[in-house]
Amino acid sequence: MSPVQLPDEDDDIYSYFNKSVSAVQMHADHFEQEYARPALRASQAFFDQRPIAATFVAVFVLLSAVPVLTFLGLALFAVTLFVIIALTSTVILSSMVVFSLLSLLILTLLITLASAAFLTLSGISIYVFASFLNLVRIHGSPGVALWMDQVSNILFGPAPAQHSPQTALDGRLLAASDDADWSDTEDNPDQQEIETKQEPAETPHSIHDPLLNEKIESETALLG
Repeated sequence: MSPVQLPDEDDDIYSYFNKSVSAVQMHADHFEQEYARPALRASQAFFDQRPIAATFVAVFVLLSAVPVLTFLGLALFAVTLFVIIALTSTVILSSMVVFSLLSLLILTLLITLASAAFLTLSGISIYVFASFLNLVRIHGSPGVALWMDQVSNILFGPAPAQHSPQTALDGRLLAASDDADWSDTEDNPDQQEIETKQEPAETPHSIHDPLLNEKIESETALLG
């Protein structure tokens, strides 16, 4: 089995060149047969019939060739130049207009920002002043402290809740007393029914017990 032979690149280029030359020659022959030779025969016939007019036309064509070619070149140059200038001017003017509008937009946004800040501060100031007058009118001098707390909450947010030792102690003692009362109630259900019938139910507040008060004061002294 013979190896595959690759086509030579030089042969390909030569064949392509030959095809191009053949195509050009064919179009040239077509132009010569269809246009050039009929035109030459017509010119020869016209010159034979009217030699003076044919000479005038030939001289006129030769003398007019340079001005006509100059006109075409200058016209094409002028059209190209004006198109380039128009495009450049359009780009430059459009950029100037866009940047001007952008500057105006930025200035408008800055004015809007300043107006929003002024209106916000004015509203907050009016609200704070009205709140100050209302708290002072209702609470008197302590209203100033309440107003300062309110302003602090508006500016910095509410402070976290803090439980004092006394509050925690009172809560534990109250819970213990409630548990004790509930245990007594469970141990003597008959007594609870009798007390319920005799007098209205009251919320147990064993925190008023003298012994319990003494215990609270002693634990408070220890914590203090």
